[in-house]
Parts: sequence; structure tokens; C-alpha cells
Amino acid sequence: MLPIRTCLGELEIIEVFDFFDFPRLFSCRNRAGQIFLALSVEDGIDMATFIYTPISLDRYRLLASGDLRIRDAIKLAEDRFVFKVEVTPSGESAAMVLCNEIPDFWLPEESEVIISSETSFAYQKVQSPTEYANSTLRETINFALKLPSNSTQVAARILGDFLGSFQELIDAIAQACAGEPTLRGSIPKGILDMSSFYVFNTYPSSFGIQLIANKQVDLFSDSLAGEAVEQLFKLINAKADEVSLREILQTLKGRAASKYRSFLESLLVTEGDLEASWGSPKPARGGESIMSKHDMQAAYQIVSKLEEEVGEQIQVQCTLTNLHVRTRSFEICGLKDGRIYAGKLSEEAPEHINHATLSESYTATLARVIEVKSVSGEEKEKWLLMDLV
Repeated sequence: MLPIRTCLGELEIIEVFDFFDFPRLFSCRNRAGQIFLALSVEDGIDMATFIYTPISLDRYRLLASGDLRIRDAIKLAEDRFVFKVEVTPSGESAAMVLCNEIPDFWLPEESEVIISSETSFAYQKVQSPTEYANSTLRETINFALKLPSNSTQVAARILGDFLGSFQELIDAIAQACAGEPTLRGSIPKGILDMSSFYVFNTYPSSFGIQLIANKQVDLFSDSLAGEAVEQLFKLINAKADEVSLREILQTLKGRAASKYRSFLESLLVTEGDLEASWGSPKPARGGESIMSKHDMQAAYQIVSKLEEEVGEQIQVQCTLTNLHVRTRSFEICGLKDGRIYAGKLSEEAPEHINHATLSESYTATLARVIEVKSVSGEEKEKWLLMDLV
């Protein structure tokens, strides 16, 4: 029933909403990406008449989610016109009709809406990360935050924390991929430029975010952003596999462990699941992953523990100046330089530490965990007491 040789272009069906003998209400689009809502208004033995309404992607999302009535989508078309399409055995024709000239009996009832039970093909098609990656020559990622009760809105603060933690994680991984992992200081600007991502689009799923890399790939379809995203997806796909997480984080070194922990923490605040898909201009790269809330919680616990293992550890000759068993906090004073070290006892700290004596001299094993803002280089130093002998 699709017209072939008309001004509408070469069409393909996106989604059929109503079918009786043939599609009666459906969406389609042409090769240029223009979406149409098509409605059958008259049909006989040798002719069928349709209304094709040009519709923007934003309006199509509202329509497919039931937030826009079908009648309003047609009668109040964005450009105030539709196409009357007639299909006969001898050919097809399309003519422009102004919205105020559409016969009322062609239009659906006021109350009729479309409710798609899941993300429509149009969302997937238009938002495909692989499609964008190939057309722009940039790494593209889709993150779908599956929020409670399928909400399509998220608090700005929560979204900001998620995007910030994602970018800082990518920066840390990119620094490791460049062979320059560090725990301290700001990441070189050259690496930040190559690892930066921009929010390119949003879509309902419950809340979807599409990000695209700042830099295009080189002649071999390689990029530092692509290498970093490949490692990120290894971490996501590892879920709560402690062996795999340890292997990946030990390879990345530097600040990757603390940044991945922060990333997981930002996800847990959403109280939902994560669906991630990655499109790359390099054929061997790309993929999809799903991480449930349960996976996030388990991975967060594992990464918090691994953060101590892969972080920098030092030994200090010291005097124990404070120890609080209930809050698991401590304070020591270095014997050589009088420096004060304060923080928390590690989850793996041996039991005998709880019975240590204040003002006595010890050798403390400390793990240094440093959280660093990628751009400013602002540091927050944390100490974990691993052992005290």
C-alpha cells in the first residue's frame, strides 16, 4: 500500500498501529528521514485513500507514548498541511491538503490515542548508535536509564551526577589507554580533548541519553575514545564477576577503580536498571549490555574492595593517636615527619587492629585513594588502614 513514485519519496514502514486487511494506521519514513503518520480514510475495490501527515521525531515520541491524540497530530500538523495519497492499480498520486480542508469524517475520534507497549522501532532506528557512529565517524553511546514505574523524567541533579561520573570514568580509562595512568594531578588536556563526549540526543526509554565523541576516528577507524569505551563495556559486561573486574581494573591502574565506583554509585541513585549500547565506526567494535540494579549493587561492593587493592599502598612508622572501633575511624602521626594520616579502617583490615593501644608505635600499611576532578585537578585524598603491626 505504500506509494512508490510520489513527492513523498521512497518509503518504508516503521510501525503498524492498526491493521484490517492492510495497514490502516501506521508510521513510515523516507530515505531523507522524514517521518509520516499514515491513516487510511477511504477504500474501495480498486482504490485506497490515505492521509500522510509529516511529523517531527519529538512529536512522534509524544504520539507513540499516548501523550498526543491522533486527531490533534493530523488536524494540527506542524506545517499545517498533510498529503492526500491515492493508491490504485494503475499508480499512485499525492497532493498537498491544508489541515483546515481535511473533512471531519476522515479524522479519528477525539479520544483515540496510540500507546506503544515498548520502545518503537522508530526510536531504535532513529537513535541507533551504530547508525550515528557510521554517519559521523565518532563513537556513539546510548544509555537507557530504566527508572522506577517507567518514568520518562529524571531529576537534573541525578542526571548531572551520572553524566559527570561517566565522563570522569572515560577520562581515567583514556589516560590508562594512553599509557599514562596516574593517581594524582589533572589529566593532560590532550587526553581530555580526545576522550570528551557530548550529549547529542535524549529519548524515552524510560529516560534515554545519546552521547557522541568529541573527535572523529582516524584513517584506521581508531580513536582514544573508542579504546576507552571498549574498556568501559568490558567493566559493564563483567557485572559482579570479581575475577574479571579485578583483572580489568589492575590493567587500567591509576584512578579507574575509584571512578568506576563513582559511576556505579551514580547509577544506584536512579534506583533502576541500565541498558547500554555502543556504536563505533570500527566494524570490530560496538555492542550492547544490560546491568540490573542487583548487578550494580553487587559490583559496587566488589569495586569498593578492589579499589583498595589496585590503589597505591604505603607503610608508615607511626604513633597511633586515635582509634574508634564503632565508626572504624583512625588517626596516626608519622614518626619521621609528624604528618597526620586519618581515615577509615579497610573492610579487609585484620581483627587485631581493634585492640591496638593508643600512643604506641606501629608500622601502618595504608592505601591511598584519591578522587580527582578530571578538568580542574582538584583532589580529595582518602586513607584506608590496611594493617597495623
